[in-house]
Amino acid sequence: MKFFFCTPLFFLVAFTVIFSSCSTLSSDSKENNKTDSIQNVRNILLSYWANPQYITDDFGEQLTGTSAELEMYDLREDRIYFSIRKDLMDSTTLSRLTLESDSVLFGQDEGRFIRLGGYRLYKSGHLFFSIPAHSFRVPEKFTLIVPFSKYSYNISGNELVDFVENRTIYGGKMSFISKQLTVNQWVSANHGAMVATKGESSLLRLTDKITQGLAKKEEKIQALLDFVTREIPYSEKERNARREIMKRPNEVLMTRTSDCSGKTILFASLLEQLGADYRLAYLNNHICVLVNGNFSKENDLNVSLNDTTYFMAETTAKGFIIGESQLQKAPNLQKEIEFIQKPEKNGYILEYPSGEPVKFK
Repeated sequence: MKFFFCTPLFFLVAFTVIFSSCSTLSSDSKENNKTDSIQNVRNILLSYWANPQYITDDFGEQLTGTSAELEMYDLREDRIYFSIRKDLMDSTTLSRLTLESDSVLFGQDEGRFIRLGGYRLYKSGHLFFSIPAHSFRVPEKFTLIVPFSKYSYNISGNELVDFVENRTIYGGKMSFISKQLTVNQWVSANHGAMVATKGESSLLRLTDKITQGLAKKEEKIQALLDFVTREIPYSEKERNARREIMKRPNEVLMTRTSDCSGKTILFASLLEQLGADYRLAYLNNHICVLVNGNFSKENDLNVSLNDTTYFMAETTAKGFIIGESQLQKAPNLQKEIEFIQKPEKNGYILEYPSGEPVKFK
């Protein structure tokens, strides 16, 4: 029997989930909406590129088909600053990056650095240039491919937009208060708000790949857990951050790493695509997923909720087998669970075992 040591923590997080609304449009407004939509996709793609903690290392290369590196996205100037090795610049580079090649500004090489406006770039053998952000060329069809050992995760530009605009996650207020929370306790982040809804197309494709050829529900659930525990390494950096880095499930996949919060959100999102019965369980220094099914009770990591047995599925323990694997510091679920949540639109978080709903901040 293998033993696992589980150390993840999660921290206070405070940010706002923004929702989009839609309405019936006239023909004129539809054309304006098309332009606004392109600009919206442009802004989101650039925002992702400017925040490498949420994307793959080769995001920019896949997006533009060039070796240009985004050095800065200056919102005040509405300009994007790039660098590229001189030997990698060719006749197609600028046309792949901008719709307005005549608006490109190049920096001057001053020996130790390259100067462009008020900025300096210390990269020998590079070009330093900028373009207006509104001229950044958005590919007509963009699909980001994130390879894993057996499968790849593919997500289109439109699917990225739907995630960022919270159309395909449950959403809701991001923190809560409760009688059970104390001044020194940080279990207050609403993780269920970040879980993807059933039918999110990029995750559904991945779920189908992982569970292909499996007949039993329990086998499929275990296969999804295996993917999360083996393909998404635990991030000590995220664990030790001053403020928790909350990720949507696509962002966990795009970065291929996360702490217990992100791994739990990803696993729950995959379970949604499967239609599995599960709950999120908030413990004092941890969050995990509880799944319902015909699993072994060998490790005694199960709990009864409304006369239904749920089994702990530990996302941070590589190779964890539901109902069988032991943890070196195994929790007493009956005593240590503080909150239970079934992710859903504006869903409740319930105190355990009283069942009293917590209040969102």
